[in-house]
Amino acid sequence: MALTWVGDGSTKTAAAHEGTNFAAVQRVPAIFIIENNQVALGTRLEQHHLPADFKDWPASYGVWGATFDGNNVLDAFAATRIAAERCRSGNGPALLIAETFRMGGHATHDEREARETFPAELFKSWGKRDPIGLYEEYLKEEGVTPKTLGELELEITEHVERAAAEALASREKMPKGESALDGVYAK
Repeated sequence: MALTWVGDGSTKTAAAHEGTNFAAVQRVPAIFIIENNQVALGTRLEQHHLPADFKDWPASYGVWGATFDGNNVLDAFAATRIAAERCRSGNGPALLIAETFRMGGHATHDEREARETFPAELFKSWGKRDPIGLYEEYLKEEGVTPKTLGELELEITEHVERAAAEALASREKMPKGESALDGVYAK
């Protein structure tokens, strides 16, 4: 099974439609997630997309789909898990739509343009819905202590830093072909 994320802007490419259609026709076990972050390189969604959302796209390709809150870690996990179970059961691809908002530019060079594309109030309201902060609040409600959260953050930061160092070091030599599938599958 394969999983890929694409932004709302990249759905306007021929390759996106060809790939999704081919996967649907061939009943490929793949999950396509459209990250509807409301803007594509400074172009607001309503300026490059009709209708106003993506909710009808799964049906248009003849595949199962769902829309979820892209700022809610638990919603994202649940929708992806359901899609994965369907794919593994031979039901073909799934198309998920993550409704979210881009809080900045695509890169530092267009940060100012990104901030000028939408009203400041929109950034303020979406800023309160930061996925990490929302999940942290959920964990606190579930009884996870601030001390434990701090320890987890330190552990995860160390893990990410090690992975980044390994990735940079891996550029020094090509891996052996038989290792191509190592670390690419998760349940």
